[in-house]
Order: sequence, then C-alpha cells, then structure tokens
Amino acid sequence: MNRKKITIIFDLDDTLYKEKKYKASGIRYVAKKIRYLYKQNIAETLIAADKKQMDIWLEACKILKIDVTNAEQFKWLYRLHEPKIKLTKNTIETINALRKKSYNVAIFTEGRSYSQRMKLRELKLDKLKIYISDEMNTNKSDLKSFETIIKELPAKKYFYIGDNPKKDFYLPNILEWETIGLIGNNNVHKQNIENLPNKNLPNVWVKDIKEILKFIN
Repeated sequence: MNRKKITIIFDLDDTLYKEKKYKASGIRYVAKKIRYLYKQNIAETLIAADKKQMDIWLEACKILKIDVTNAEQFKWLYRLHEPKIKLTKNTIETINALRKKSYNVAIFTEGRSYSQRMKLRELKLDKLKIYISDEMNTNKSDLKSFETIIKELPAKKYFYIGDNPKKDFYLPNILEWETIGLIGNNNVHKQNIENLPNKNLPNVWVKDIKEILKFIN
C-alpha cells in the first residue's frame, strides 16, 4: 500500500469557488431558454427573486402564466446546464502547490453526480480524486464516506478544508484530522457558529485559501 505523508480533502461549493456564481450561471441559462421559447426576458427578475430567497422556478411559472408543475422542468434545466464558473488565481496556485509536494489531493462534495461533475469539469478539477455523495450513497454526516477516503487515500496525516460549520468539520474532527475553515463573504450557507458545539468548528479559520499552505506540512 502506497501510504503518503499527507492527504488533503477539499469541499467544493463555497470553498474552491463561489456557489452563487454557479447559481447566477444557471439562472441566466434557464432565462435564456425561456426568452427563446416564451419570448420574455425574465433573467433579472429571477436573479432578484433568488436574492430574496424565493422559489425562482415557481416565480418563473407565475410570470409566464403557466402551470406551476412546469417549475420542475426549469429546475432540471438549471441542474444540467454547463456552468460558467472559474477558480481564482489563489485557488489554482494553492492546489498546484499541494500537488507539487506529491500529497494526496482530493475533493469530497455533496450533491447530484451530474451537476457536481459539470462544475468540476468547468473548473478543471476533474483530474483530481473525486468523491461525490450521490455516487457513494452517503453524505458528510456518514462515517462511511470518510472510511472510504481513508482506505483509498492512506496517509500519516489528513487535512480537511471546508466552509460550512454545520456539516463540514464534525466527522473530520472526530477522526482527529486537521480541519481548516475558509471564511467566506456572500456564501450560500451562512457561517453562523452560534450554539454549535466545538466539534463542529475547524481547528483554524483562514481568510484566503492560500493561507492553508502554512498549516499543511
């Protein structure tokens, strides 16, 4: 068994890229299809509705005056679209720096297989080892997920980098992995740590992804 010194697991959404960029990309894609088929331009209206945390696809049906059952079709167009998203320069440099050290570098993300792999392909991260909850029939609260990672990427030390204290860090902390939280602005899931137990919190918070390099050795 090739046991490397370090294995680093990244969360995807709002850790390696901004999930709201993906949402905006999907909304604009569906709005473009709506404009073509229904002759109405509702992109900005849908984006505004999303900011108010409204059900945007039900809102689309109301604007178009069609039955709300059609919302599911718009939702699938959104899920299957080719996203227009990209990594920041700092994210690219951080991942490249870790890979140059011959560490195990992987991604563990929750979500639908097709949608998540479309994101990974667009971000040019699909050559990394990928773990997707939908494909594993598990989630981040299931110890089996992490047992699979440990079995497939054995190492002397593990690091987990995420953003969401409600679900990202609990099991890695239980497993005594090193956990790093990336402080985000305008994340989809708020980083509210009030009333959360210590096991839900990362060992350290950083403001920029490049800062993790000083903790991984």
